Amino acid sequence: MQSIRGGAEAGTGWLAEALEQIRAEAPAAATEDHLCIAGRELLIRYADFGLAEALGRATQHLRIADLDIAALTIDCWATPVPTFSRPLAPIGTTFADDGNVVLMWDAGGRQLLAYDRRDQRAWARFDSLASISTWEPAAPFRRILNWWAADHGLQWLHAAAVGRPDGGVLLVGRSGSGKSTTALACLEAGLAFVGEDACLLESNNPPWVH
Repeated sequence: MQSIRGGAEAGTGWLAEALEQIRAEAPAAATEDHLCIAGRELLIRYADFGLAEALGRATQHLRIADLDIAALTIDCWATPVPTFSRPLAPIGTTFADDGNVVLMWDAGGRQLLAYDRRDQRAWARFDSLASISTWEPAAPFRRILNWWAADHGLQWLHAAAVGRPDGGVLLVGRSGSGKSTTALACLEAGLAFVGEDACLLESNNPPWVH
């Protein structure tokens, strides 16, 4: 992975230019989702219904009827990735972060992601609906959500969470170690099921898991 971070090496001027180009080319939304994640309201705007169908199924259980103030807005569309003044790498993954703007280009998946910390806006652009990776619909916008969560004291965990109103347990381990099986067994035993595969840990006192 090519990584560009900080100061002059990050090309802060180029990042600002790329962000303005991404903003300008983002199309109007055809449909949108209102989600609640870790007690925060998110707005996902899709440029077409095909994208909404492909990427919105995994978060159906997080939908809310009305949106007050969005803690994060993500615009998503599918058109060929643009040409920037600094060409994107033809292979591998490029990551750039100047402290305000994060940009990631995945050449293999033909996916361009950007996140502006200053106004809590993000953009996800794919070459086409067919170019979306097979794992993306199962965990849509995970990289963007990871960047955003870190700015709000939230940590993504590869874990399951079960418990009761007075406390819970995190089940952590490598893939295939039995987290899902154990979580489902706890559910059958009467414990509440908070999440599986991915959870958000909030560093309150005491800590909370979402």
